Amino acid sequence: MPISSPPVLKFVEDAELYAVASRNAEKAATFCEEMEAKRSFGSYEEMLKDPLLNIVYVATPHSFHHSHTLLCLRAGKAVLCEK
Repeated sequence: MPISSPPVLKFVEDAELYAVASRNAEKAATFCEEMEAKRSFGSYEEMLKDPLLNIVYVATPHSFHHSHTLLCLRAGKAVLCEK
């Protein structure tokens, strides 16, 4: 069953799920549609170039948290890293 929005965003005033990214563009597009996000990207690097994106929630596997968090920070984005 599709989820209308990430549950935690319901509690954050003026927050919206703007974009999702995946190493696979098709998976990103499917997840984007399910989560009712505005944009999907087939790479993290591509997503980080979007000037409208200002906060990234890193929810990739733990082994990628460090590298993905640094990627986002180097792109000038605020980061919330899971765990």
